[in-house]
Amino acid sequence: MQDLSEEIVIKPKPVEKVVAESVNVAFEGFTKAQVQGLVGKLEGSNVNIMQNPPSNLNKAKVNGQLFVVSNNGAYKAPAALQAQTTVVPVQWVEDFTQGIVHAKYGFALSNCTFFVFSQDDDETLERLVKQNNGELTQSYAQAKLIVMPKPQNILGGNQTEHTNRLIRLFIQSHSLTYESFTSLPTIVSSHYIDDCLSSNTLLEAEPTYNAGLLFTLYLQGDRSVFYTPPKVAKKEKRQKTVGELLETVSRQQADEGIILEDCVIAVAEQELYARAFRLCNLLGAVVTDQITPQFTTHVISSKITPMLKQSLTNLQTKAVDQLNKLTKLTSDTITGGNSSTAIIGYGHNMKLVTIEWLEQCLVQGARVAEESFVPEVAQSNAGVSSEDIGRMRRQQYNVKRNTFNGMTFAIKQDSFGQTVANEEGIIVTSFGEFTSLDDMFEFMARNIIENGGKLLPTDTYTRSNYIIMDDGTNPKIWELLGQGPLVDHLNRKIIHYRWVDHCIQRNTLIDDCDKMHLLPLPNKVPIPSFSQAIVTLTLFEKNDREVFEFLVGLYGFGRNADEKQRPHRSTHIVVHKVEMLAQSATLKALSMIKTQRERPKVVSLDWLIDSMMFGQVQDGEQEQYRVDVSQVRFK
Repeated sequence: MQDLSEEIVIKPKPVEKVVAESVNVAFEGFTKAQVQGLVGKLEGSNVNIMQNPPSNLNKAKVNGQLFVVSNNGAYKAPAALQAQTTVVPVQWVEDFTQGIVHAKYGFALSNCTFFVFSQDDDETLERLVKQNNGELTQSYAQAKLIVMPKPQNILGGNQTEHTNRLIRLFIQSHSLTYESFTSLPTIVSSHYIDDCLSSNTLLEAEPTYNAGLLFTLYLQGDRSVFYTPPKVAKKEKRQKTVGELLETVSRQQADEGIILEDCVIAVAEQELYARAFRLCNLLGAVVTDQITPQFTTHVISSKITPMLKQSLTNLQTKAVDQLNKLTKLTSDTITGGNSSTAIIGYGHNMKLVTIEWLEQCLVQGARVAEESFVPEVAQSNAGVSSEDIGRMRRQQYNVKRNTFNGMTFAIKQDSFGQTVANEEGIIVTSFGEFTSLDDMFEFMARNIIENGGKLLPTDTYTRSNYIIMDDGTNPKIWELLGQGPLVDHLNRKIIHYRWVDHCIQRNTLIDDCDKMHLLPLPNKVPIPSFSQAIVTLTLFEKNDREVFEFLVGLYGFGRNADEKQRPHRSTHIVVHKVEMLAQSATLKALSMIKTQRERPKVVSLDWLIDSMMFGQVQDGEQEQYRVDVSQVRFK
């Protein structure tokens, strides 16, 4: 396993000037075919293409400036190359061949696809996105975010008004219908890009402009900005089965559908979206895959999973907080704070129904009661796709602190499979108590996301910075300490969730995840039989004492509450610095007790480590563990 102790992470930095005669270029994170394509673009440029992967380079092989073109910005370089190395995204290659030498590059927009709406030939914003590793698409439907550029030559109004004008131009230029606009990806202004670059991370984007424009049009009662397809002649209406209805109801009938005209329907499961979209189109309802408590009237789902239930609860809580703020703001503006003001669009309850409710509304030609179509309650999140889980989490969790600064995590959920609840049905862990495994996993996900991390789906092909495993996953994990970073087959650092909690409590990313108590322990803890061994620690330095006191507590060892005055009440006194026995106040107090009662065993630290590693209390009388204090003269 490679020792990375001499390596540091090279952060992306501005490229001020490129001297062609001394430019070396290496590629990281690309396939062989992709590298060949990038090298082809640099043909004719006076650069030196490094043949070895960046991880194999050393200072003797690199003369002059080194540019590492990275797919994800995670390149690590030896300390000797730090001063001459710059990590850049793919866009640097194109800029270099065009003579652009003063651009700033970064990776803040990684893993996000943008569609930039522009009325002119100005490509400044598009280039900025690519210079920060964002992906561009020519199809707004395939984008995650639609970006409205900064307004040019428009006088009066604020940024929100300018952006809303551009959105109206976007609607008209793409002939968007009302229904297609409601299913658009989230729209942001160019200020969102600026904020991401300032914080050096991809921020959570709220659908403020999407919902805001719909809310304004609702108040105005005017949908004229949207495209209306030409109507065709009516066909004979047949109402036998849902399948026949979907095949025979004409587009004109769909345009005239008013059965669910006042409904805004969110689809919780991606696999149901296409089917729900078609039905809502025929019934006159607005359909979206985003749940917005202020506007959503119905949520379509095949079952009520713990994930969906928690997501709705968190979204409702956020909506109430927003309502309280908006009510106070409106009240203070209108009346000086002396009365309350009702806010249109707030205060209704969402109803959960199956997709069969939409079908019956179509068959009956009228709105039917929702009570007969409530989804069944599921006891776990089994069967929920990673895409649906990710979408729900993005809606309900906001980044509050930048502790993990975009670091990626995955949870190896099957390693927690042997975790069992106590008699009260509660799962007790070293970081909290939970009613179910799903509840525990969601607790981990929320804390990671709210502290600036990103949670990736857990599978054998997911490449993340860290992989969270449970205690007992690898009984021999402590034997690997000191042999380099503890990583799995995808080079992900192996950690327990205790390390995540450790960083959150200190509000900083602490790269000490190889400490014994922050790794997955060799055994599931606590071990009931360990409670019979009452342990006292002596001659430990401060940092070591913190680690081993934590481990003693995790494993369930008994503790002597009065170990300094009554050390004989312990069964084992564990000595760390054996060469300093004469300085131990605990052992000195023990030597002064003249009673004939059984004295505790004085053992080395190896006894404690081996007991924890093998999952059973070792015999302290064995030669390799026993510490002889009979001849010690205490100070």
